[in-house]
Amino acid sequence: MQEILPYGVGDTHLRFFGWVHGAGTPSRVAADIAAAAMSVDTGGRDHIAPVVERQVLLWCLEMMGMPADGFGLVVSGASMATIIASKVARDQAVAGARLGGVERGQLVGYASELSRSRIKQAFHGLGLGLDACRLVACNEAFEMDLQHLRHLIELDRQAGLTPPCVVGTAGAVSMGAIDDLHDISAICKKEQLWFHVDGAFCAGGLLGRLVHDRLTGSATPPARPLTSTSGSIRH
Repeated sequence: MQEILPYGVGDTHLRFFGWVHGAGTPSRVAADIAAAAMSVDTGGRDHIAPVVERQVLLWCLEMMGMPADGFGLVVSGASMATIIASKVARDQAVAGARLGGVERGQLVGYASELSRSRIKQAFHGLGLGLDACRLVACNEAFEMDLQHLRHLIELDRQAGLTPPCVVGTAGAVSMGAIDDLHDISAICKKEQLWFHVDGAFCAGGLLGRLVHDRLTGSATPPARPLTSTSGSIRH
C-alpha cells in the first residue's frame, strides 16, 4: 500500500473524474479478483460472463436513450472500441471486405481536427492508412465545420474514393467541445454513411441536464447553449 499506491496515476479517490479510467474502489478490486479466478472463456457457449455483458449493454442502451433492440460489446477501452466501430463501418461500406480485405487508398473517413488521435490509429490498424482519416476543420466554437465536411465528401467521391463513415466527437480532449451531432447525423443520412460518435469523454453527459440535449442526436434540433461545453449509430 505504501510503496505502490503513491505512484499511481492519481485516480484512486472516489471523487476523481479526470481520466477515462475509473477510480479505485473496493468493489472494483473484488470484481477483478473474481474475473481472474474464473478465467472465463467467452468465445462460445452460455457462460455467465456473456450473460452479464448482455445485461450491462441493456442498461447502457436504457441510460443512453437508444433502442432496446440495439447491440454492442463491452471491450477493454476507448481505443479498442474505436477499432471495432471503424471495422464495422469498413465492412458495411465494402462488400466482401471481411473476406477479401480492401485496397489501400480505397476508403476515407472523416473526423474533427480536435478528435482523439486514436481514431487515426484505428484506420492505421485496419490497414487503411493514416491518410485515410480526413481531418475536418473546426469552427470558432471548436466544433466540426459542417461545410468543410460536405466539401471533403464531395471531393473524395469525385476522386472515386469511398467514404464509409463520419466520426462525431462528443467531448474533445483538448477543448471539451461537442460536435453538432444532430446536423452530422442529417449529413450521414443523406450521404448514406455510417455515423460513429466518439463519446469517450462526454457520453456520460446524457445522464445529466447540462449537455443532455446536445448528445441525443435526435430528429429535433436541440437548443444551442451560449458557450461550447465540455457509442456507433448506423443510418
